[in-house]
Amino acid sequence: MASEDVQSAIKYIHKEFFETSSYKDINLFIAGYGTVGKALVDIIARNRNKIAERTGKRLHIAGISNSRKFILDKEGLDIASIGTMLADGKSAANDAFFEALANVSLQNSIFVDCTVSSDISYKYLNLFEKGYSVVASNKITFAAPYVQYHKLKTSAVENGVSLRYETTVGAALPILESIARSVNSGDDIARVDAVLSGTLNYIFSTYKGGEDGKTFADVVRQAQEAGYSEPDPRLDLSGRDVLRKLLILSREAGAAIDEADVEIDPILGPEFFSGKVPAFYEMLAANESSFAAAYRTAADKGLRQRFVASLVAVPEEGGVHYKASMGLQCVGPENPLFNLCGTDNAALIKTAFYPSPLVVQGAGAGAYQTASGVLNDILL
Repeated sequence: MASEDVQSAIKYIHKEFFETSSYKDINLFIAGYGTVGKALVDIIARNRNKIAERTGKRLHIAGISNSRKFILDKEGLDIASIGTMLADGKSAANDAFFEALANVSLQNSIFVDCTVSSDISYKYLNLFEKGYSVVASNKITFAAPYVQYHKLKTSAVENGVSLRYETTVGAALPILESIARSVNSGDDIARVDAVLSGTLNYIFSTYKGGEDGKTFADVVRQAQEAGYSEPDPRLDLSGRDVLRKLLILSREAGAAIDEADVEIDPILGPEFFSGKVPAFYEMLAANESSFAAAYRTAADKGLRQRFVASLVAVPEEGGVHYKASMGLQCVGPENPLFNLCGTDNAALIKTAFYPSPLVVQGAGAGAYQTASGVLNDILL
């Protein structure tokens, strides 16, 4: 058979299979049309046919909302026109989007939370009761008091829906999945050591104690100007984001912990967090000698500084107790975190079955990285 005949036959089989196969239609209702929400819509727009062919699932964006407006169409929105349509959509005030969702009855519906709302988790409970599964990148929800977290998990199970939130820790990196798979398979988490802030890793992997002519303040400003940090870099240097991620991964490992249970060794004293940002930079500059001394003490021993969040299983009578902590550590060349550079994240996961740690490493932030992780959760 000639090569062109073979190609024609392949195309015919491909066309016949995919046009006659029954797909599972997945209806998505997205809250949040910022950087992550827009990236998710873009990925789906460019890959929807390929996704259907590979997974047998056809994705339909049936609703989307930002803080002001929402649009809804049970037949599926025209993805190419979402931005324009949303600008002319209905008012989202007074939870109008969620009220509209309560009146939608579609099989295989998933609510996708791409917001940073601190109170949206209460709406998950109502969505579960209406048959919606939830996929979220909103870490605030899952770092809330443990009793609230437990209620969400329990409610999802009771209503027979799924609740997935891989991207709350490490964007698309499978950190939570790796922990959950170990626990679900009867393994025991012995220890997790993780660098969970791309901003802090950039700062501490870039700062050379002033030997390259850059002070600690210079490096922090560099991170801010590159867009790696928040506009007020103290939000990153406070470790608040790392604390939330540590709570989430600890709970995934089976530790019922709250913020008060975490031992925190802060990078900066409380005096750095009052006043405006220019005054903060002046204080950093005034304390350069202490930052340089800490760097030199580590470097002279062949060590590097990394801001590490840790969860350690401590054996006790009748089981184990988990100890969670976070702070600046000095690591040596034998530690995989030693060579972690730029804005990458990493997690070292030791279990009873894997005493040599599983290392999960890569980009821990970014709109498309996070959106791809959200999409993977949708397709599970």
